[in-house]
Amino acid sequence: VAMSHCSNLVGSFNDVAAIADKVHAAGGLIAVDGVAAAPHRAIDVKALDVDFYAFSLYKTFGPHLAVLYVRRSLWKDLAPQNHFFIEDSPAKLLPGGANHELTAGLVGIADYFDLLDRHHFRGPENEFHRRVARVYRLIEAHEGRLAERVLGYLRGRKGVRIIGRSSVSDGASEATPRAPTISFTVAGRRSQDIAEALNRERIAIGHGDFWARRCIEALGLTPEDGVVRVGIAHYNDDSDVDRLLAALDRVI
Repeated sequence: VAMSHCSNLVGSFNDVAAIADKVHAAGGLIAVDGVAAAPHRAIDVKALDVDFYAFSLYKTFGPHLAVLYVRRSLWKDLAPQNHFFIEDSPAKLLPGGANHELTAGLVGIADYFDLLDRHHFRGPENEFHRRVARVYRLIEAHEGRLAERVLGYLRGRKGVRIIGRSSVSDGASEATPRAPTISFTVAGRRSQDIAEALNRERIAIGHGDFWARRCIEALGLTPEDGVVRVGIAHYNDDSDVDRLLAALDRVI
């Protein structure tokens, strides 16, 4: 079973651990795309009990590389993607040599999270993943507050269709919250026109299907125009949201 941890269009997190239980009970394997989840939550592949988990490391504020977790017991059964005689893990899944410049930059991700941890927490925490997890809890709270400001504004605008949950906490369980990835359409308006108008105001958002073609079509939208998508990250603040909402007032 292949699935996403979080939709990059609808913004909903899926309960991966619960789905993994069902998949394994049926004798299957589960592969998860975490590209839209990794910027907003700490990833624990053991807790999720997944067989494969992949995401882009630039989503965790690093270089433009990807990471793939494979359950150790499955390595021996995977065919080499490199030379046929390379069987050592993880080299056998690399189609070529590693990019040394970008690989060297990976340590900066750990440095960055440790810097955030030292800035916000006085008490020491020896395990790196625990430091990352407590930083992400701060990120979740901060992003959630900003996202609720945007969602609240959109809820109050006539003709606006919010894609997915209309509130950060609307109907969401602890396992399936909403990401601060907010897609919307406006009745009678092209998503492209709205995005381009905001870009002219130096607000960096996009429009389209965001590679979620089946999702866009299931929503009754056209892939060419798609949705307007606002993405909030932990380095955004209230002044950014103020600028966005003021610009939306002028645009829609």
